[in-house]
Amino acid sequence: MSTVTQAVGIYSDDGMARAEFDRLVSAAEACAALQAKLYNFRVNKQGPSTVALVFPGYSQSVIYHVASSVLIDVVVQGLPRSDQIAETVMQMIAGRVR
Repeated sequence: MSTVTQAVGIYSDDGMARAEFDRLVSAAEACAALQAKLYNFRVNKQGPSTVALVFPGYSQSVIYHVASSVLIDVVVQGLPRSDQIAETVMQMIAGRVR
């Protein structure tokens, strides 16, 4: 089964979106540190506004991106090069944020 999903959250101001992004990154780092068998991933910070969850050996990618007051979440599962697909979808959405 293959899935590509995206979610966009619009916050009342930039600070609220950034705070939620920072909470997501912190929670992802804490979860990754557990090294739980079924949740084995690493956090790859791609810059101050983008973080990817990397699942070694699986065709699965998750990207979070914050742009002004908008928080973007893209998940790709079951497709080869899921990381490239997630990045492309995220960039397309981010390009529409004004």
